[in-house]
Amino acid sequence: MKNAIFQTMGKLLELSVLELEYQHRIKSNPFGEKWLNSRRTRYRIKTLKHFLYENIKKFLNSDYSRQFYEITLKPYFKIPYGELMEEISRSNADEEMDYFYRSIFYRLSLDQLFILMTNLLNFEHIKYPKLLESILCKEAECNKKISTDKILRYYIRFLDILSSPSILSLFDLDALKHTLEQDEREFSSKPLEELHLFTDWPNVNKTPFDERFPEFRSKLTKKNILIYE
Repeated sequence: MKNAIFQTMGKLLELSVLELEYQHRIKSNPFGEKWLNSRRTRYRIKTLKHFLYENIKKFLNSDYSRQFYEITLKPYFKIPYGELMEEISRSNADEEMDYFYRSIFYRLSLDQLFILMTNLLNFEHIKYPKLLESILCKEAECNKKISTDKILRYYIRFLDILSSPSILSLFDLDALKHTLEQDEREFSSKPLEELHLFTDWPNVNKTPFDERFPEFRSKLTKKNILIYE
């Protein structure tokens, strides 16, 4: 489970790198089109689209569905909430016929996709960590009692840093990537407070995890998933 959460943080970091590269290369570089049309960039953009398609659906299939739609999706999907949910419910049969799928992969611009990505991260970070919950639920399919308290606090600390004013450049994101790599190796052998994410980066939010997301543990308990330190 720790590996799955670190992989998710790594993916969020990679997509943040893509967005910052896009802002630098396209908005201020006359040769940006060459970068945009390269095979590697096209693959990374496709990865972004798949990430948004799969993970937005997780929020829409949660208790926060309508709230997520109103805050994050409504400006970009020109159909009412009920119709969008009906479209998504039919997508298992043929996802390419799904309005939501077509919007993500063909209709929305790259600028709009990055805004959706930012909004999704803000919802995860501030409203409710649905991506984190999904990882824990998948882990609990094999083990109903999981030791996760440490990784919960680490994950939300990572989101604090990723969305903070400390991240201004690609060098900052590269430093954060290096921090994750160090901490993943040392995670089992060090107390949380001695990991590099806590010692090397500013403390931007001191509110404990359970105060920020008071419903998180109870929602998992209702699914017979127990979290312990």
